[in-house]
Amino acid sequence: MYYKTSWTYRFAQEKKKWHLLLPDYELRASSSERSKPYTEEEIERLIELKEKGMTTQAIANELQRSYWSVTYKWSDIKNH
Repeated sequence: MYYKTSWTYRFAQEKKKWHLLLPDYELRASSSERSKPYTEEEIERLIELKEKGMTTQAIANELQRSYWSVTYKWSDIKNH
């Protein structure tokens, strides 16, 4: 159960596992706190593209962001 409740322990275990399978592979954790924040221009563009009916993936490509980044940002915009 400790594996599920301690992120530090779990991440260390995952790093070991992947290092054995792919020694040159670097495993990194990401978080929204460390990700590149959206600029006002990007937010305005995201809203504009959504209003035009573009898909999330097309918007992600346009903004050079990940699909999930755009999904989460759109959810945040709608909720505020």
